[in-house]
Amino acid sequence: MARLYPDDYLDTYSTEIYSSEFETLEKLKAGLSDQYEIFHGVHWSNFKGKAIYGEIDFLILHPNGRLLAIEQKNIELEFRQGDLIARYGTTQQEKVVTSQIVRNISNLRTKFSDTHPHLALQIDHILYLPTSNYSAAVPVNVGRIVDSSNSNNLPEIIREILESYTDSLPKNLALHEDIHRFLISQLKLTPNVGVLSQQVKEVSFNLSRGLSDWVHRLEFSPFRLHIQGTAGSGKTQLALKELSLANEKNLYGLYLCFNRPLVDSIKKFVPNPQICFTFHELAKNIADLLNLPVNLLSTQAFLELEMIFAKHAGQLANQFDYLVVDEGQDFKVEWRDSICQMVKPGGRIIWMEDVGQTIYPDRLMNDWGGWVNFKLPINFRSPKLIVDLINELQLTSEEIVSGSPMIGELTGLRTYQKLEKGALFKATQIEVQNLLNNGYDAANIAIVTFCGANRSEILNSNQMHIANKPIKKLIGYSPENQPIWSNGDVLVDTIYRFKGLSADAVIITEVDFTSWSTHEKNKLFVALTRARLKVVIVASEEATNLIEEQLN
Repeated sequence: MARLYPDDYLDTYSTEIYSSEFETLEKLKAGLSDQYEIFHGVHWSNFKGKAIYGEIDFLILHPNGRLLAIEQKNIELEFRQGDLIARYGTTQQEKVVTSQIVRNISNLRTKFSDTHPHLALQIDHILYLPTSNYSAAVPVNVGRIVDSSNSNNLPEIIREILESYTDSLPKNLALHEDIHRFLISQLKLTPNVGVLSQQVKEVSFNLSRGLSDWVHRLEFSPFRLHIQGTAGSGKTQLALKELSLANEKNLYGLYLCFNRPLVDSIKKFVPNPQICFTFHELAKNIADLLNLPVNLLSTQAFLELEMIFAKHAGQLANQFDYLVVDEGQDFKVEWRDSICQMVKPGGRIIWMEDVGQTIYPDRLMNDWGGWVNFKLPINFRSPKLIVDLINELQLTSEEIVSGSPMIGELTGLRTYQKLEKGALFKATQIEVQNLLNNGYDAANIAIVTFCGANRSEILNSNQMHIANKPIKKLIGYSPENQPIWSNGDVLVDTIYRFKGLSADAVIITEVDFTSWSTHEKNKLFVALTRARLKVVIVASEEATNLIEEQLN
């Protein structure tokens, strides 16, 4: 199947309004191989900025650098004095189609030459008339006419035009990569982000349900299931289903995660939020039951809780019917056995993790003897272009498979100067504004800092607005240890806290490293996989060079 840009062709409102064009799009998608790229539904404006717009319905790009423009007309055309005439609307206003064709292609060539002055753009043309049978002469300015009599052969005709050998091509013909970047970036092909946002959530949800469906068909005893699932593979959906089914059966269980924001998110969607804890919340409950005081404001609070858990967790042995551990790669090795001992001998344990997201280097578990191991390297959440970037950067030991039908957008990379005061915030703000300009809602943008909260320049600054939008960030905890957030739209948080969560657009900022260590690769992998649609990286000059070198 051909690749589509933009790839939001599933929009219900668009398919209703442009039903004929989308029938053509489906025909082209199915009839052309994945080496073809189809750019569709784009208005090419006159390069001088005047109020003259031409409509090219489809642009077909072949790997050899040849481009085919298709204009679709769903009305009868009249051939008069060497021109094709179309009549529009109730007033039957006439428009000369042939001059429109010339103008469209001329404008497209001019725009390309503005950024590639020494390269030539080879554009062939088809006038597509799927609802009429055109029998008159073909005007000199029209490359070829395909009407209803041979509309079923449209993909074959396209292949014949773009794949046929010709010695008349210019020697300075632009490469496929140049044309692709031009069509994506220069002409800013942007889908309806609001509609696409909802679609990608629904599609990702439906596709990633497969993990939970398969797990509930498995039968073995004791039920000790170790799932190694990459980001976006459906681990959280499995957890939600497991908790819901257990609640229906009146089973007594436990959901554990290391990450507080993920636990808080899970609690919103389960019927029994009171059984969802972070590891340290569980340890605090044990401390409270034993009347052991812990000062949560102390820098040693987590260490105190871990010591209490190690000493007293045995008192909860054989208490639970089931246990679900999420983001298990964040758990220390010595915690696992104590946690699992809390489950009854005939109970059910599901331990889910992704070693590619190990950002605490001392917590890798290798011994899974006695467990059934299940691997799932398919990411259903991230668009294909993000998964491709992850694989090109070799961020994981094994290649990730893209399970999303969304192509996505190219990842942005902006460099900031570390020694220049305010440069980091300025660079990040530019990217926020770019996203807003492209239709992203402020509440669906997350700024994820690559470093911890204490070291983050952005989190510790006094700035509470970015691109004229209020910032939402963690500003403290209540006496009941509940997080307190500033009242804002654009989320700013660390990669450590944002693990397990996602947003339509993610700006990964304060990316600064000087070598490709496993730790840096894992952090970048985590950050990239948080985005459902678009990622931008704001990096130091050193980190930018390393990323570009790896890609080259």
